[in-house]
Amino acid sequence: MNSRPSSEKLFQLKKIMRVRVTKAHRAYSEKLIDWKKLKQKYDDLQTQVEALQAELDKVVDYQVHNKNHRDTWVRKEASDRRHWVIYDQDLAVYKRNAARSNLDEATTELNMCKAAWLRAQHKEKTIGEQGELALTAEALIQEELQESEVEDLPMPGVSIA
Repeated sequence: MNSRPSSEKLFQLKKIMRVRVTKAHRAYSEKLIDWKKLKQKYDDLQTQVEALQAELDKVVDYQVHNKNHRDTWVRKEASDRRHWVIYDQDLAVYKRNAARSNLDEATTELNMCKAAWLRAQHKEKTIGEQGELALTAEALIQEELQESEVEDLPMPGVSIA
């Protein structure tokens, strides 16, 4: 009894694996698009945090240079501006950290999808190779059968007694 699947069954299985590879690739591509959007959002928030830090540095520098200003409203305005820049920066840092967490989760999912896609490709390749081997083995068996049939035919002019 032959324990190996026939080349026909292996090629059918390869077609099924082709569908799985396609589905896995599609899932990976969709996750990659989502990941890129999350990465862009994280990068934008990082840029915002950095811009707010630069603005805060300017406000602090302005405060230092105007700490002895005669008009109290100038000092008050600078203090208020500093307060709101710090508030905006804290909010941006919070959003950036949340975006980082989402990006980390998306990275994990993306890596899982890529691994599934690569596994499916590997299985498809392995099944294709097994199909080729099975086809070759079947052809050799068929050739041997034909040769044995030819050998079993009586030769003309030779009698078997």
